[in-house]
Amino acid sequence: MSQQHLLPFLVLLVAALSANAQVEPNDPNGRLQSSGVDPVAGAPFQVPSTGGMISIEVGGLPQSPYIFLAGNYAAPGTVIPILGNQVLNLDMGGGIAIIGDGIGGTGMLPSVLFSLDYFGESNIGFPSSPMAVGQKIAFTAITADPSSPLGLNITATAEYEITDVIRTEVIPLMTSPAAFLPPGDEGIYTHTFLGSPYMFYGQARTQMTISTNGWIRFDDQATNAGAGGYGPEFFGGTVGMAQGATTNAPLVAALWGDLDFSNTYSFVGTPGSIWIVEDLTQDTVRVEFINGGYIFQFGFGDVIIEFAFNGLSPVMTMDYTNYASTIPQGYMKVGVSDGNTGSPAGTDTEADWVTNGSVNVTTAAADYFSYFQDFAGTSGTVAQETEDLSGLIITFQDLSPIAGGQWAIF
Repeated sequence: MSQQHLLPFLVLLVAALSANAQVEPNDPNGRLQSSGVDPVAGAPFQVPSTGGMISIEVGGLPQSPYIFLAGNYAAPGTVIPILGNQVLNLDMGGGIAIIGDGIGGTGMLPSVLFSLDYFGESNIGFPSSPMAVGQKIAFTAITADPSSPLGLNITATAEYEITDVIRTEVIPLMTSPAAFLPPGDEGIYTHTFLGSPYMFYGQARTQMTISTNGWIRFDDQATNAGAGGYGPEFFGGTVGMAQGATTNAPLVAALWGDLDFSNTYSFVGTPGSIWIVEDLTQDTVRVEFINGGYIFQFGFGDVIIEFAFNGLSPVMTMDYTNYASTIPQGYMKVGVSDGNTGSPAGTDTEADWVTNGSVNVTTAAADYFSYFQDFAGTSGTVAQETEDLSGLIITFQDLSPIAGGQWAIF
């Protein structure tokens, strides 16, 4: 039987078999990835509805042809015995489209487009659309591989979901200054906003850097995770910078101290996680610090910070509902700072945020207002106390006409 007629034959054959297989993995001679990442069953690649791109890389032997298929994802998939029990993770009952067929020439697009280059790679992209929100589609390739049964190698299957809400776990993406440190300790990650630039402290911001030590900085210049510091470092906007560096930026201390999300240097029980959730329709960005621990001590639960960038009136909420330290610390820091980026510079205020379980209501008189509490009491302004934030949600609303950080706090 010629290769030109082989694929229809396989479809007929496997349609009569039960679909009880697992998930087909990638291998060097037949692989399909998205931005260099292998697919994971049950975890579609999320694609922003506006300005997003379905990015696919097919790989295998250099200058080899391949077949490119699209359909609905299926796991478990369908075993194909005549291909050495390789698994096809596309739904046989839902219809499979042959987009391109460089092997048999039967696809929708010209077959010459579906051949790997001299490096054994081929890149394919499809732009997303707001009209496709909620839609899912999966892609698989079959590469020419003389070492496989019938010379055909099925790749892993990647599923994509077009969405307005992009949720990203950032610890696997973080960089650390020391290679020996485990993921989740002393790491930083810079997130580029998927939506339009957001106004914060009087300027349009396009990026934020998140640290495993509980702070968020509004630029991409940080070089370290900044495990600890003092008021001048916070108010001056140099947290996360090398000693002596002068690059400053606005920042938020959700729970700033020497934290650990790896469960290597703390006694949490299971590793924690840090997520960024960006909602493109609501213009919100949420940073979730989940199941964290104090270094060499016990866990504190969760801290969640959400920024609602509503035009020139941003609102920030610090959610300590699930924050519950098993051992009171008395050394963490929380706050929001313009990082000395204002002109003229605003007021730097340290205050006791909470009294007897209630948030102390505060309103700034001018833009570029920085508001902070050092629970260690090192500045002498507020006495040392344990972190009395548990169960509270603290809201910051910017009253400035230029989103300049004139915060009303309640």
